[in-house]
Amino acid sequence: MLSDPTNRQLRAIGVGSATFADVGVDPDTLSAAERSRYERSLPKVALLRPDQIRFTQRSVSPTNDDPATQAQPNGWQGAPMHAVRWGDGSFVTLDNQLLRAAREARLDRIPVVIHSPSERLADWPDAWPPDHIAVRVLNDDIRELPDGTWCVGGDEGPVRHPRGTVAVTFAQSALFHAAHQRSLLPVHLFGTERTPVVLGWSEAEFGVDLDTEERRVLDGLRSAAEASADEIQADLVSVAERVSTMVGAEPPLRLDGTDYRVKSFASLARKYDDEARATNDSPDQFAEDVNDVLRFSMVVPHDSTCVRAVRCVLGGLADLGYSMDAGSLKNFWAVGNRHYGLNLTLRAPGGQQFELQLPTTYSQRAGKLTHGLYQVVRNNGPSGDVGSSARRVHAFLRTLAINRQLRLAERIPPGLSELAQPRNTSFAKWTRRKPDVWSDYRAWLDANGLTFAEIVREFGLDATDFPVDDHLGVGGDDDVLLLRGLQQEG
Repeated sequence: MLSDPTNRQLRAIGVGSATFADVGVDPDTLSAAERSRYERSLPKVALLRPDQIRFTQRSVSPTNDDPATQAQPNGWQGAPMHAVRWGDGSFVTLDNQLLRAAREARLDRIPVVIHSPSERLADWPDAWPPDHIAVRVLNDDIRELPDGTWCVGGDEGPVRHPRGTVAVTFAQSALFHAAHQRSLLPVHLFGTERTPVVLGWSEAEFGVDLDTEERRVLDGLRSAAEASADEIQADLVSVAERVSTMVGAEPPLRLDGTDYRVKSFASLARKYDDEARATNDSPDQFAEDVNDVLRFSMVVPHDSTCVRAVRCVLGGLADLGYSMDAGSLKNFWAVGNRHYGLNLTLRAPGGQQFELQLPTTYSQRAGKLTHGLYQVVRNNGPSGDVGSSARRVHAFLRTLAINRQLRLAERIPPGLSELAQPRNTSFAKWTRRKPDVWSDYRAWLDANGLTFAEIVREFGLDATDFPVDDHLGVGGDDDVLLLRGLQQEG
């Protein structure tokens, strides 16, 4: 895909034959600088059908009032579009708004500057000035999978482009742009035929305003957690070592993520805002109830020894004076869940309450791969922010897709229901708890002429990923009982 086209291949698509008439411009009306820019680009222009060119983004912003002045119903007028020609002969745009407008205007041919993958952005300072290039930064690793395909993120395969790389070539610019899908719809690194949807977006965290008393209580919670953390961690390590020997665990039980054992102030403030303020609880009541200011994760075996290992861990902690409230152990291993794992609330001998998560090797891997998506799912945007709602839904669907790739639903350790009945963290349950988000999202689907089933298929999901829940649709509509419809299609 990254090989450069030959001169013969470029001539075959018409590169080198474009004129000022093809861009709808009278050269006599141009300034000397403008004419110079056109004269530089025209020798690299080919006239292509809009449907020959793929998109790098699955969404475009609605905020641009005039995204494509060149694409007029009566033909192209103005500077040509820029695109990369991949090694397989396909083309991908570097301006999704412009290509979308050209398709909507039903233009037969449009002028396109054809760039080779290895061509440097710096060689085009008018179109890509240094400050423009500087923001073309890759947000996540691009890896090569064992089958030779490339993917964004994950933990499998060698890294071909590391996170933080600044684009130097046109290939990198196209790849890095495709890698960061603002809509959180699926990534197509070398371009997609799908027309971008319209979606406003914001990646900013929505802050929480706290008064002096609320800050005092939250600061106190974190201070108490930090004071107890080392002693509790030492006990957990000791228990993990003993249990590993008792059950013959391979790999042995271990603590993971201890650098993040105390919840950050920002995260704690969001939790307070979501939970205490929603129920009008006082700061002191929240302090009494909150269980995860201090939290630990102990990775347990995924095989048939899982249940025995968990029982031994709980017994070992009880022997050290730790207590657990009845019903505290929660089992999230259920088909269609966003999160898979076990967790419980414990109280240390000194009185510090904390959460102990007990993922298996598989669910721990899923948790790491989906942590950033969870931050989006839980991020409450302003009421009526359709862009925020769509991103939250897509983040949830991406999470389900990762769970599916890791086959978590097929790998539920035996006997977990003996510890606790599984709880529901499915998409249906989440949308029931977030009716405004679901309502916003359905309105967004309608505005873009899409169905939920189409979005689900794009993520590679099917009915097995969505336990049916009638609340998702209303009678009479083609998307009525949306997830039941997915099951019928399956």
